[in-house]
Order: sequence, then C-alpha cells, then structure tokens
Amino acid sequence: MAELPEHMERVQKACAKASDAISRTYFSQADELSWVGELS
Repeated sequence: MAELPEHMERVQKACAKASDAISRTYFSQADELSWVGELS
C-alpha cells in the first residue's frame, strides 16, 4: 500500500499518453474544424 501513489501516478501518465496518441491518430484537429452537424 505504501507504493500505491507511485503506481497510480504511472498508470495516470500511461493513460494520458495513450489518450494523446489516440487523439492524434484518429481525431485530427483539421477534421474537427471541418465537421458540421446536421440541422433539424
């Protein structure tokens, strides 16, 4: 239990890196800016 904060910090950093990589790969900012929603 004493090492739990350090382990959780590593998990949080790994998740943030994975999220960034997924965002860069699948959700480019240019696509986001060009998207237009449907009007009802």
